[in-house]
Amino acid sequence: MSGRRRSTPWPERLRMWLVIVAVAASLTACDKAEDDESEYPSQSKLEPIKGIPGHHTVTLTPLGAKQVGIQTTPVAGSNKLKELPYDALLYGADGTTFIYTSPKALTYRYAKITLEKIVGERIYFSEGPKVGTQVVTRGVPQVHGADIELEFGEIA
Repeated sequence: MSGRRRSTPWPERLRMWLVIVAVAASLTACDKAEDDESEYPSQSKLEPIKGIPGHHTVTLTPLGAKQVGIQTTPVAGSNKLKELPYDALLYGADGTTFIYTSPKALTYRYAKITLEKIVGERIYFSEGPKVGTQVVTRGVPQVHGADIELEFGEIA
C-alpha cells in the first residue's frame, strides 16, 4: 500500500455536492414558507355567539373586507314587514332562513329571519333585525363560510 489516498471520482463528487445543495435549498424553502405565513395574517377573527351553537361573530380586517368586496344595505319597510335585496338571503339545511347583520364596521353576525315572501329581487320578512339595521348584501357566502369555519374544499 502506498499511503496515497484514493480520490473520489469526479461524477460521484458532483453528485454529492448536488445532494448537499438540494438539502440546503429545501431547508431554506421551509424557513421561507414559515416567514410567508407571517406576511399573510388571518383576515378574520371569530367569536362564538352565545346561545347559537356553531355560529360566530365574524370580524374582518379592512384588507379582508376589501378583498371580499363586502357591501351592506339597511333593512327597509315597517316593523310588521321588513324588506331587503334577495342577495342577502341564505337558507339553512333545515329550511330556516337567515341573513348576516353588520352591527358595526367590519363586524358581521348571523341573524335568523322569518321569511314571508319573495317578490322579484326583494325578500319580505316579519321576524328578524329591525328597520335600519345594516345587512350584508355582497360577500355573503364568504362571511357565511367564515362564520361556520368552512375549510377550503368543504361543502357547506
